[in-house]
Amino acid sequence: MATITVQLDSAPVNQLLSQIEQAGLDLTPVFKNIGEILLNSTRRRFEVGMGPLGEQWATNSPVTLANKRDPRPLIGDTRSLSTQISYTFDADHVLLASLMEYGGTQHFGAKKGQYGQTRHGVPLPWGDIEARPFIGLSPEDEEDILDLLERYLARAAGTMD
Repeated sequence: MATITVQLDSAPVNQLLSQIEQAGLDLTPVFKNIGEILLNSTRRRFEVGMGPLGEQWATNSPVTLANKRDPRPLIGDTRSLSTQISYTFDADHVLLASLMEYGGTQHFGAKKGQYGQTRHGVPLPWGDIEARPFIGLSPEDEEDILDLLERYLARAAGTMD
């Protein structure tokens, strides 16, 4: 499994996380819930063919379309890329990842031959692959996470039932 790192940086989210941490509260359940938010929004991206910032994914090439049943980008016959996404968490962070080895290539894109060649001389990848980002923090994700953190702080302060 290849590791892809996409740093999510949101000043409002980081500020609320810092307040929760300063209150001496355990952030483990918070990061678990953030993981669920990000997992669900990532799965929805495959349904609509759109990246976290609202960018429409490039359509498949004619060669790709001729070799698969579903014409949608990143939806292969096994649906592995769209279904093999998971997260891990602890008190310090959440990590959302594609379990598929080619996830990084699809997310960031790649140029023909970028990974060398097979022993039969076939370039890897065999053609250019446009970036189709699927992991990231959308504005809606940020709002959901801020709402979650505000509720967590209010509950900890005893101002919420």
